[in-house]
Amino acid sequence: MTVSRIALVGPVASGKSTLSAAISAHTALPRIDLDELFWGPNWTPLDTPIFHKGVRDRLAGPAWIADGNYGGEVAEILLDRAELVLWLDLPLRVCLPRLGGVLGCDQFVGLVLVAGPDPVDRLV
Repeated sequence: MTVSRIALVGPVASGKSTLSAAISAHTALPRIDLDELFWGPNWTPLDTPIFHKGVRDRLAGPAWIADGNYGGEVAEILLDRAELVLWLDLPLRVCLPRLGGVLGCDQFVGLVLVAGPDPVDRLV
C-alpha cells in the first residue's frame, strides 16, 4: 500500500516539523506546515475563516505530509483527508528541553523567534 496523505501530530517540541521534513525529503511528498498557514505578518494569527480556507486549499492536493497541532475544524479537515496519522507521543520531560530550540534560543529569557513569516524579538 502506498500512502500519499500523512498527518503528523503531537505536542509542542515533539519533533513534528523535523520528522515531517525528513519524511518529505525521503518520499518527495510536499510538506505542509500548518503553523505557516496560521501565522500572518509580525506573528499575527490569520482570521479563522482565512486560516481554515488555507488549510482546506492546501490539503485538497492528492499527496502531502502535514504537521501541526491544531484542534477543532482544522483537525477535522486534516484527519478526514489523511490516509495515515502519525501521533508523536513524547513525555513532557523530552519536549520541554527542546522548546528552546523550537523558539530559536538556548534560554527562556530574551527569546529570539527565528521561524515563521517574520522573525521578531520576544521577551518572556
